[in-house]
Amino acid sequence: MKARGLTQGKLAELIDSHPAAVSRALGSNLIDRRSLWIKILDALGLEIVVRPKQND
Repeated sequence: MKARGLTQGKLAELIDSHPAAVSRALGSNLIDRRSLWIKILDALGLEIVVRPKQND
């Protein structure tokens, strides 16, 4: 968020949510807040990609 110049409050506005909900989502387990995380990632122009791990 910092790289995009967004505060939690501004992000909350972008996803039509309450700043407290964004704060909780950012401080909690991803699975617990998956619907809010989808909105957050969309607002930031990001996506989650699942792929097999590369062997080290």
